Amino acid sequence: MKSPSLALGLVLFALVQSVCAKDQIPLLDNLSNPWLDKPFREIAKAADGGTVDAQLAMATIYGGFILEKTRGLGAPEKDEKKAVVWYEKAAKQNDWRAQYNLAVHYYQGFGVEVDHAKAKELFELAAKSGEETTQAGLGMYYLNVEIGGKPYPWYKEGAKWHLLAAQGGNWYSQYTVATLYEAGLGVVRDPVEALKWFLISASNGHEPALVQANRLESTLTPRGVEIARAFAKAFVPRPSGHKDGIPARNTELTGQTQPRGFGSGFIITASGFVLSSCHVVQAGKAIKIRTADKTFDAKVVEVDADNDLAL
Repeated sequence: MKSPSLALGLVLFALVQSVCAKDQIPLLDNLSNPWLDKPFREIAKAADGGTVDAQLAMATIYGGFILEKTRGLGAPEKDEKKAVVWYEKAAKQNDWRAQYNLAVHYYQGFGVEVDHAKAKELFELAAKSGEETTQAGLGMYYLNVEIGGKPYPWYKEGAKWHLLAAQGGNWYSQYTVATLYEAGLGVVRDPVEALKWFLISASNGHEPALVQANRLESTLTPRGVEIARAFAKAFVPRPSGHKDGIPARNTELTGQTQPRGFGSGFIITASGFVLSSCHVVQAGKAIKIRTADKTFDAKVVEVDADNDLAL
């Protein structure tokens, strides 16, 4: 019979394997593009003229994501190689949607030879937009990429980008971050933080997250569960880094906007020192600590970035 610690280890291993297994990274479908309502000849003319949304429409059509009404307007059949050509044209104009989808093509080998280095470059360009889907895609890349046919997960980088996407409201990244916190992969192991993210992902309708939250709650102290639930309830996604599909420049949160993020901590001295994670407090202009009945202003005394700790 397996010991409780071994059984828990197997559960965590299964969870990590399910998240970090080499999954397909999803394409953005771009089906809301208004150019898809126009005749193909008109789309092609605008795309040749350099109109980015028309180029995206061409890539979408050749990628096989063809609406029935578009097919009736003279659209051609699927051709992944031509889709790549149009994504490249739009990506050269610094369009994050094209950069992201082109990255997926190079990662998966859709219409091109698999090129993980090129995919990484494009995922990173797209993620600079601040859009949480692109950040989640880059996080998936770091956790999924294979070199020489063998898994080579860069957990720390993957955790960083998934955390950014999770803070932006991406349910998949919220679930992934929870799993990484529970297993201590890429971050300092923190079951309370894991429960928080499982609960947040579950609040977005992700049923597996609810199952994992119920399981994890049974292993924590009542106080730990209370803290996780409080932070999950208070969670507000940070504003997206783009507006109407256009990357925002110098997007910055101030003390008058919503918090950049939340995290758990532990009071370790009677005089009020709190131990938390470095990623929770880094780049914060103001830090507040909330207990069950009060909120306090706080300041960082010392950080250990290598071990993701902050006092």
